[in-house]
Amino acid sequence: MTGYDRAGYLLLREIYSHGTHIVAGTPESLRHLSQISSSKPMLASVFEETPKPKRKQVFSLHPRATASGE
Repeated sequence: MTGYDRAGYLLLREIYSHGTHIVAGTPESLRHLSQISSSKPMLASVFEETPKPKRKQVFSLHPRATASGE
């Protein structure tokens, strides 16, 4: 596992709380497992989506266009 979102975290935490054994095979998955199995739930702010980058707006005017619309 390389990561999870809020819904995934809540699902894994629920599964874990019912006795499912989760095994970590890499340092990264071990970090995730420690978060899931912690007695202290993660804060919702951890899962806030990062803002999407604003798309660059491109405006194009015909070279002969004028402000009056002619």
